[in-house]
Order: sequence, then structure tokens, then C-alpha cells
Amino acid sequence: MENESVSTDDSNGCCLMNEQDLDTEFIYYSILLKNLVPSISNEKDRTNIKAWVERLFSPEYQSCLFNEKRNKYLLHIVLSLMNDDISGILKLTPPKGALPPLELVKMCSREEAEWETDKLWEEMVKSMEPSMSSMKCGIHSEDCTQRDVTIADSLLDSEFRFLLYLAKPYISLLSHPDDKLHAASWIQTLCSIREGSCPAMKGIRNDYMQALCGYLQDLRITGPFQEFPCMTDPLVPLHEAVQCSAEKYSFTNPTSCEANNFLNNQPAFNNGAVCFLAVSGKLLSSNILDSAN
Repeated sequence: MENESVSTDDSNGCCLMNEQDLDTEFIYYSILLKNLVPSISNEKDRTNIKAWVERLFSPEYQSCLFNEKRNKYLLHIVLSLMNDDISGILKLTPPKGALPPLELVKMCSREEAEWETDKLWEEMVKSMEPSMSSMKCGIHSEDCTQRDVTIADSLLDSEFRFLLYLAKPYISLLSHPDDKLHAASWIQTLCSIREGSCPAMKGIRNDYMQALCGYLQDLRITGPFQEFPCMTDPLVPLHEAVQCSAEKYSFTNPTSCEANNFLNNQPAFNNGAVCFLAVSGKLLSSNILDSAN
């Protein structure tokens, strides 16, 4: 049994707030650990992590006095396991006495990930004409005042840089030259929404980039990305672009590129007749509807 010292003030109040939330969080970490611990590649690390889990699941850490500390350690373990990178205090067997507060534990310095050092964004901006290298804000006025650096700015830029890194290898796998050209044009345009842009425009940029990454992983270009982006006007929100694209490239139109691609991917039938019906949620006027009235 571990002996931890707790002040009277802490013991009076800690059980009154967030106990249920902490227990729910603990159950969530427990489920994650059940799947993550067996996947640890290093046998010694797996042994140490099992010892840490046993310590944190011991009775004293189920008390409301220590469950916040328990959850902080479990979160640290889960994040380490997701990266299969066990380091710092987790490399050691847990101490026999009280566990130190995680805030006081010296964490190992880590090198930046490959996507964090990727320079595609900077290279794309450098290759643009100066007049095209920075997209004006489509949400605020041209002298947008929403440019103070915030945590949201940093997170949105990191997300975009990561998505760029993911998209790069898929573009080279596209079979049609036009698809490669459209993808490259869109990425160049999205790169023009730079680190100094407002969070609203960065959010629009990331929405487009997420959608583009999804299509690239399927090795196809569709939706609003079938058209070249406008180089002079700011991007509209993605849902507006999708709606315009759906009107022009309707999937329910049997002559559309989307319908052709769908049919080409269907298995060939040796005998019999096959009929595909395109169903739309949009109500269309017709003679049948008119006659019903």
C-alpha cells in the first residue's frame, strides 16, 4: 500500500468536484490500455508499462484523493503507447513510495517529427507570384483585425502542415495527369492562406485540405476539386463550394464523371441485365407530381 500525504483542505474538497468525470475518464483509459499494451514492440517496455498499470490500478489510487494524479499518469502512458515511444520515467519500474506529481517529472526532450520539419508549405509559397502568395480574408475586411496570434492559430497551422505531409505521396499516385494538376493547384492555393491569416480563414483552409486528403486516399479527385481554384478571390466555406459542385457535377446525372467512375468500378456481369438507380434527396418537379395534384 502506498502512503501519500494529503492536506486536510485537499481532502475536504477533492471528493466533491469532478469525481464522476475522473472515474469516466479512468474507464476510457482502461479500455485504451487493454488494446495498446499488447502492441508495445519492446518486451522490456511492455513489462515496465504493466508494472505502472498495476500500480495505478491499485486500491489506493481508486480513492478520490489520488484519482486525478492517477488519470494524469494514465494519459501520459496512453499517449506514449499510441506512438510506441516509451521514455523518461516510464522506462523505469514505478517507485515503491509515493509517485511524484507528474508535473515535476522531467520529460525527455524529443526531436521534431518528420511532418513538423517538412518544408512543402514554405516551398509552395516561395514558388508563387508575390501577388498570389497571400490570400486576402473573405470573412473580414481586407485590413482584417483578427490576426493576433492565439493557441488556435498554432493548432490550425500544425494541422494543415500535417495534412500537407499526408497528401504529398498520394498526389504522385494519381493516374490521370489532370487529377495531379488539379490537386497541385488546390494545394498551392490553400498554402496561400498563411500563418498570418485569421483563424476563420485557416479553418476554411483546413476544411478543404481534410476533404482533399480524403479524396486523395481514394486516388480520385471529385467534388469542388474538379474545378481549378480561383486565384484572385478568397475561398468560400467548403459547404458552399460542395453545393455548387453538386449542381454542376450531379451524381444522379448518368452522364457525369462520378457516375461513370462508379459504373467502371462495378464487377462485370457475364449474363443478365443490370440496372442502377440514382436516388436523390432533392424533390424534382415532374408530370407525375403535377398529376397527383
